[in-house]
Amino acid sequence: MRKLRVILSVLVFVITTNQIMLSQENSVYDFSKENLNELKEKIIAKQKEYNVPGLALVVVKEGQVVYLETFGYADSEKKTPVTENTIFPIGSSSKPMTATMIAMLVSEGKMKWDDPVEKYLPYFKLKLKPSNINTTTTIRDLLSHRTGINTGPLILKAVNFRQDPNWDPKDDALKFSREELIKEMMKTEAVDTFRLKFNYNNIGITTAGESSAKAMDMTWDKLMKEKMFKPLSMLNTTTSISQIEEMDNFAKGYLQGKVGNTTALLTNMDVISPAGGINSTINDMAKWLQFILDKNHKIQIADKELDVMWTKQVNDASFGGQMPNYSYGMGWFIKEWNNYKIAEHMGNALGFSANLSVIPELGLGYVVLSNLMPSTLQHEIDIENMIWEILIQPN
Repeated sequence: MRKLRVILSVLVFVITTNQIMLSQENSVYDFSKENLNELKEKIIAKQKEYNVPGLALVVVKEGQVVYLETFGYADSEKKTPVTENTIFPIGSSSKPMTATMIAMLVSEGKMKWDDPVEKYLPYFKLKLKPSNINTTTTIRDLLSHRTGINTGPLILKAVNFRQDPNWDPKDDALKFSREELIKEMMKTEAVDTFRLKFNYNNIGITTAGESSAKAMDMTWDKLMKEKMFKPLSMLNTTTSISQIEEMDNFAKGYLQGKVGNTTALLTNMDVISPAGGINSTINDMAKWLQFILDKNHKIQIADKELDVMWTKQVNDASFGGQMPNYSYGMGWFIKEWNNYKIAEHMGNALGFSANLSVIPELGLGYVVLSNLMPSTLQHEIDIENMIWEILIQPN
């Protein structure tokens, strides 16, 4: 009887802490139990300090999950716990996925990084500020935000970031048609010389995603599902808010305020989904990290194309000093830390924040998903390297 009580106590502990963590016994990985316990304690402390309702974290090394844990609530009012299958919008952490899909197609000979965009979208032509170089816009230019065009004001017209409860994407083609949105971008005058400066452009990434869809003669949403999500068994990952808004395992988003958190309206990001509209779970993101970090890739992709994707294409991507020492690859921010190259991308959708980071040299990466925006924790994780500082000890 005493043995049974002990077993039940252990089971209750595992369930109530929502913990999924691989055994460290005979581990071939660099992390000690002390490392991972420190990481857990730090996350719990920061979650409490910044009043983050819920979050999930996974760490992957060389194709293996070495740590996965969930914290807090997917719905604070109902006290619904976050689980490994809780769905979160991942915002701009979608960009690395879109770039990785193109890396897959380049590996298969279906696309080239330096293909003109017009090859796939014949109507495409930007109002560029020419330099003394060829001004044909390529897939590489779009993925690296170096066209010189800033579409921030246009995005506000297409996505309900202002939380208007009467917002309806059906009343304006810019809100539901990616082609119409791309054509509207084509009317925008460049603010910087072509290929000389970083200008963050969600519609540019969306255009690259739509180009990959045309290369395969299907919609981008179907392309991602058929060539990436299904083969990797990412069963809860989608490209449209309409596919998940009625699902029971969808997290509620919260906006951080001075006197507490408020519930965010669910924001339709479908029109820029290649740049910011993917929804996923920590379990599915673990599978995606395993795919890109394992040399024995589960589906076809060439390591050399991953390396190109993680190679600097534009020097200063610091957002005016807000993100010091960052450059940009293709769909990924790039920085140096402790002599390692880190490729990463934060993501935000209204009410949600995500962190995605890898050290290709070590085959190591993590994802954090949470249901609070803005998030000081998100800044500390990426800008201040909180997780890397804990996991990777100085030699």
